[in-house]
Amino acid sequence: MACGTVNMRFKHYDNITDTHKREQYLAKNWCHLEINYFPHKDDHLVFSALLDAIKNQFDRELINKHLKMYRCVYSQRNKSDYAIIRNFIGHDAFDSFCDVGKLKSSYIIKAKSGVNLRSKPDASGKKIDTIRGGVYVYGINRQGEWIYAETYSGKGYIHSSLLIQY
Repeated sequence: MACGTVNMRFKHYDNITDTHKREQYLAKNWCHLEINYFPHKDDHLVFSALLDAIKNQFDRELINKHLKMYRCVYSQRNKSDYAIIRNFIGHDAFDSFCDVGKLKSSYIIKAKSGVNLRSKPDASGKKIDTIRGGVYVYGINRQGEWIYAETYSGKGYIHSSLLIQY
């Protein structure tokens, strides 16, 4: 089943007036493979929907599933309402549930046209794949100006000038 974009799915959420139907929509529009997730573009919509779900006491497992999938909408952590998410998860459990250590080592591809994932930390390294702009990658380690990263397409090197900290 094609999932479409996160932006497309979550934009419709706010148009549903019935609380029960919003919960059903959230459950029905779950996508286990989010290659169309662009945190800097999508997190504000996901954040809004999850706050609504918490306030309306939707199924806890459903909310947790979305929090995990969307990395606890960590890019929204500086918003005042983010405390609602922290309280929902629990302050003591937050760092491990959200894998904050990994999030602090995460990046977003800033080049809209995408970047080359390379086999070695050099522009002459074999191109493994092109990683789409705006997506999330996990930085495993750094070698000079290059980040060895885990992406939806595997592991390889990306020049640090093409990434922004998540």
